[in-house]
Amino acid sequence: MSERDAFLSAIRASPADDTVRLVFADWLDDRGEPERAEFIRVQCELEPLREKLDDSRVQALWQREDELLAEHFPRWAGSVADLGAIEPQFGPVFVRGFPERVGVSLDTLLLRREEILVACPTVREVTVFPTTFRPQSIVVDRRPFETMEFCDNTWITRLASRPLLRFPLLGDLGYGLFAGHLPSGTACLAAINDNGKRVYLVTFNADGTFSKTLWEDGQWSGERLRQRFGFVPGLIRVREFRDRGLALRLWPTQYISDYLRDPWRQPPGMPEPQWRTRGGVLRKWLEQGRFVVEWQGREHVADKRGRVVAVR
Repeated sequence: MSERDAFLSAIRASPADDTVRLVFADWLDDRGEPERAEFIRVQCELEPLREKLDDSRVQALWQREDELLAEHFPRWAGSVADLGAIEPQFGPVFVRGFPERVGVSLDTLLLRREEILVACPTVREVTVFPTTFRPQSIVVDRRPFETMEFCDNTWITRLASRPLLRFPLLGDLGYGLFAGHLPSGTACLAAINDNGKRVYLVTFNADGTFSKTLWEDGQWSGERLRQRFGFVPGLIRVREFRDRGLALRLWPTQYISDYLRDPWRQPPGMPEPQWRTRGGVLRKWLEQGRFVVEWQGREHVADKRGRVVAVR
């Protein structure tokens, strides 16, 4: 066994211990791989802090993680890097410097199982999505993996309707949506509409319940929110909620409605490869940590850092 393989074996054997990962980073530095060494250190530092989204150090780590992955992911993921580029499959997902999770359709698993294990020996979880035949009728050897999970329509339904899911929101989400706190410390989501003429203030209690107040006396802006209410943009965590004209939820409507109605029928106009791994689309959405703020009939897609990245 080579020295590199010995490190990877030790990392796989002690997945919760960062010590061997950081020693391996030093080893990589000595052998001319400073970017991979830096990536391991960045993710090890970031992992326990990921939800502290309003911390400047965390924001810097997020940015550096993105930069390193954008440049080096194909090389670090090896021959299975394409699993992260072909929707609706995803992966490998790097955790604390190493590939830990991968999601595939069942047919891909059967064809490329050994390749996945060779390219990413630290993978600990493989999620298998349904195909045109029901996965319950097929037995797959689970021994190489610590966790294997079959994702059928029952699992999707349970996950999509879970009442205690929490989402991070950070500051100015864009498109007239602001997340933060009032002077009392109460979490608050402000939604400005009608070209700034009105604002809804949605406040959240410790138990996750909320109330909404409408103000219609202005030209509203983020600065006016601060002056009028003492509103301070920042991180809030809220339960899934829904009210007239305003909703926060996990799945975009287009991704979930047809699938839950009949997961085994091919939707009109959807290419067969995408339909066959429909569950993968939903799992990829979850893996990316995205959620949807629905406002005035439009879906504002936000990432796990609380930034609106698209409007549907």
